[in-house]
Amino acid sequence: MGLTCKTRMLNANFPMYSLRGYIEIIEEPPYRVVTTKYGKYVLDFIDTSEGTFASRRLELLISDPGYPLYQLKERFDGIAQIINSNRREFIDSNGKIVKKGGDNRTYRKCCHDRVLHYEVAHNGKYRLFTKDQMFVSSLLGNYVEYIELGHSSILLNVMDDLENKRHRVLI
Repeated sequence: MGLTCKTRMLNANFPMYSLRGYIEIIEEPPYRVVTTKYGKYVLDFIDTSEGTFASRRLELLISDPGYPLYQLKERFDGIAQIINSNRREFIDSNGKIVKKGGDNRTYRKCCHDRVLHYEVAHNGKYRLFTKDQMFVSSLLGNYVEYIELGHSSILLNVMDDLENKRHRVLI
């Protein structure tokens, strides 16, 4: 079961996969076909109500749709990865095509805090404690970089020093 993220910026289910440059996405029943400058590729079934995106992709591998399967190269498991990515369009685990930002993209101020204490969780990840908050990360460092969206904070980066810090990020 995937993680659901519903914010003003994004209404999708994780994991998500990036859609690279294409000319158009057309529907040739029962498939959704991506046309690129190199040819046509099958992305998904038009009817996305049956099963998850991964199970439908396995079905496409077994069947012979007439076109090769569209290669998904980047997987995104969290909203921080999408914010840090240069990609603009994604397909979520339900088969829905999601665009990042759109016309109302705004800059958000990046906050930086020193890590005061850390603990190792049972799954091998680190709990990083700052003055006011706690973050969970697979990386360990002296500083955390995050943005605040509504009442939640999203961890963007864990750093050892503040030399390459960002002051704002475009969402």
